[in-house]
Amino acid sequence: MLLTLNEKDYYIPQKWTEVSLGSYQKIMQTMDAEGDEATQTINMISALTNAPFELLEKCKKNDIDAISECISKLLEVKINTTLNTQITIDDVDYGFHPNLKDMTMAEFVDLDNYLQDVWKNIHRVMAILYRPITKSKGKKYAIEDYDSSKCLERAEMFKNTLSIATVNGASGFFLTIAKEYQSVLLSSLSRKQKTRLKTLKTQSSSLEKNGVGTA
Repeated sequence: MLLTLNEKDYYIPQKWTEVSLGSYQKIMQTMDAEGDEATQTINMISALTNAPFELLEKCKKNDIDAISECISKLLEVKINTTLNTQITIDDVDYGFHPNLKDMTMAEFVDLDNYLQDVWKNIHRVMAILYRPITKSKGKKYAIEDYDSSKCLERAEMFKNTLSIATVNGASGFFLTIAKEYQSVLLSSLSRKQKTRLKTLKTQSSSLEKNGVGTA
């Protein structure tokens, strides 16, 4: 379904594979935003279609109601929960982290920080979990070594290219084991190591607040 505003077409997604991660993040923000029902409806349409809020406000109520009905049908569909271990975006093959128990301390610290506000940082989480495949044999593969700068760049790209269907499958799998893994890792650390970990987390948070290393 297309929405035409000022001679420009905006596509209204019919399934979750057509909804980008960035659009879904906007939807989550819309749900928490203040405003009457009409404003929230327009915000959601804007998030899903990328149509400017100002133009949607000028649409006929009947048109908005028709679009809302279309979106309601989408919202009734369950989002994918199956993990896609390998995906291809712009001819680049990405693999989901094949061995989370061998995660480096740098990966762990960054993930732990991002998970403090999951939906604000989910694109960054996905950029850590999905990295370019460097070699593969059958179903087995290896991914690029962790590089926080590259991940931040990829995170911004993922906002527009990664579907929420892929994200939901990956996050469902990851978040299920994340707490257990975190508990096991922390329990195995010495007191000195735990202190160092807390210091690293504090430094990382400080850098983000000061605008260093953020996308």
